[in-house]
Amino acid sequence: MRALSLSLIALVGALPAALPARAATEPHRIAVLLARNDGGADRPILQYTHSDAHKLADVLVDVGGVRAQDVTLLLEPDREAVLQALARVQASAGRETELFVYYSGHSDADGLILGSERIAYADLKKAIHDVPAGVRVVVLDSCAAGAFTKLKGGVRKPGFLSDQAVGVVGTAVLTASSADESAQESARLRGSFFTHSLVTGMRGAADASLDGRVTLMEAYQYAFADTLARTEGTSGGAQHAAFDMRMSGSGDLVMTDLRDASSTLVLADQIVGRVFVRDARGQLIAEVKKGAGAPLSLALAPGSYGVTVQGGGGATRVRRARIDVGGAPATLSVDALLRVDAEATTQRGGFFDRPSPALVFGATGGLALGAIGGLVLSASALYLHVEATTPDGDPALKSIELTQG
Repeated sequence: MRALSLSLIALVGALPAALPARAATEPHRIAVLLARNDGGADRPILQYTHSDAHKLADVLVDVGGVRAQDVTLLLEPDREAVLQALARVQASAGRETELFVYYSGHSDADGLILGSERIAYADLKKAIHDVPAGVRVVVLDSCAAGAFTKLKGGVRKPGFLSDQAVGVVGTAVLTASSADESAQESARLRGSFFTHSLVTGMRGAADASLDGRVTLMEAYQYAFADTLARTEGTSGGAQHAAFDMRMSGSGDLVMTDLRDASSTLVLADQIVGRVFVRDARGQLIAEVKKGAGAPLSLALAPGSYGVTVQGGGGATRVRRARIDVGGAPATLSVDALLRVDAEATTQRGGFFDRPSPALVFGATGGLALGAIGGLVLSASALYLHVEATTPDGDPALKSIELTQG
């Protein structure tokens, strides 16, 4: 397994030698979220970039300190619309501004692909850095987006992160994949692996310190590990999220504060296994691996939720409960989970563990992979894949090449 890709780089010539402490007032957070399914005639239409952007917008407004009126959400934008959106936020930005930029869609080693148009990474970097924000966080969920972090200049120095952020100024970039990898989306998740992991982490699963806050480093580490675990067996290949920080100051940036949540679901410490949380419409809101020994809190919008726990006593063990969340934290105890019979399935050929058909899409560079009826089609081969689970309830997708040439 590849080690976490982490580089801490000091800004050179861009920041004063000594930084004053952050003002006591709350920072002004602005989010620009971009999603484009259409990557042009030579690339397949993606399915879930819009839902990815909506999910991220929800968590930023719920517990990320971003006001709804400070969220710009652009679906299927062209090059001009993206650059204009970044230009518009300049007027309201300042030293106390924290800018969050997110893109979900097609890209390659040179830039973002918007239909028949392109935004080169150099142009995107300039547009982002033209916004006079004290802090900039850029998240790119697209293929080969790790190339965006290959910036020249700067001096590497040891890490300085701590739990209390004081006077942090600069830019951090999170990418769904390294410079030579694909970023993939899943029909079962109805979204990309990386954004699903990032949003789940920001809702509380990444709170390793159990202090009720999710820092930038905690969010990245959770998204890295969870994305890698989910993609190690996919036809698109293992996906390693990348991280690059160019900040000065002391401390780590708090991405979400769970203490600000209007409602919270608390999974009791005795609950063990893969936990699926769905809203009243059946949409998957969070999926986490829950261990024993400590409770896990998830910040959710008020409403009724269905919770399924798989594993924690064998892959065939499935328990379910419904719980209303709102106001005071709602705790789901292990006694509230009711045992249900696992759905009976037939293994065709006997070489898959508990198959559950799922469609997975991936794109590697310019080579497109699509999924139709459980079959993955590529330019050179036909694959059959089935998404399965391990005895601990972890996702495991197996792929078999059926034809070649």
